[in-house]
Amino acid sequence: MRPALTLVLSLSLLFATLTTAEAGTNFTVRDINGRYVRLSDFKGKLLFMTFFATWCKPCLQELKHLVKLRKKYKSKGFEVLAVSLDGPETRAKVKPLAKRY
Repeated sequence: MRPALTLVLSLSLLFATLTTAEAGTNFTVRDINGRYVRLSDFKGKLLFMTFFATWCKPCLQELKHLVKLRKKYKSKGFEVLAVSLDGPETRAKVKPLAKRY
C-alpha cells in the first residue's frame, strides 16, 4: 500500500474511533436490503466509515483495499461501513457492487 494511502487510512481510522467514542451520535443509514444500520451497532469495534459512488473509480479502488483490510483485521473487531452517494440514475448498481465486494 502506498504511504499516502496508509496515512489517509490511519487518520480516518483515528477520526472514526474518536468520533464514535466521543461524539455519542447515532448516525443511521439503510443497508442494501433496506434494514437500518446505526453507528451504535458497531460499539466496541474499530469502524472505518467511507462514502463512495459506483461511478467513482478511485472510490472503487479504495473499496478493494478496504475489503482486504476488513478480512485481515475482522477478528480484531475492525469493520467497514461504506455508504453510497449514488443518485437515482446509478442506485441500481449499488447492490451488485456490494455483493461483488
